[in-house]
Amino acid sequence: MLASGLELGINRDHRGIVELDMEVLLAPDTVIEVDNKSLTHRPDLWGHYGMAREVAAITHRSLRDPVKLELLPKGPAKVGVEIEDLSLCPRYSALMF
Repeated sequence: MLASGLELGINRDHRGIVELDMEVLLAPDTVIEVDNKSLTHRPDLWGHYGMAREVAAITHRSLRDPVKLELLPKGPAKVGVEIEDLSLCPRYSALMF
């Protein structure tokens, strides 16, 4: 492959081709194709997390939870939410920007 440092994302130099002084062993790329029929009948794949869970299962790898609870704001909420009937709405989640 012929690419500049900018194209490879290793620096901002776009003027020339990067030459590596040593042999670099790279992991092979993996392509997982998910056809539209699978998405239509699998609502669990409609979101990013569902798709990541599926890919983790296919590749026999553990799924990392990207949520970092320490980044969530501390203290009282600026907007109040009251659930009047927990049987109709067992969970409510929101994020204020």
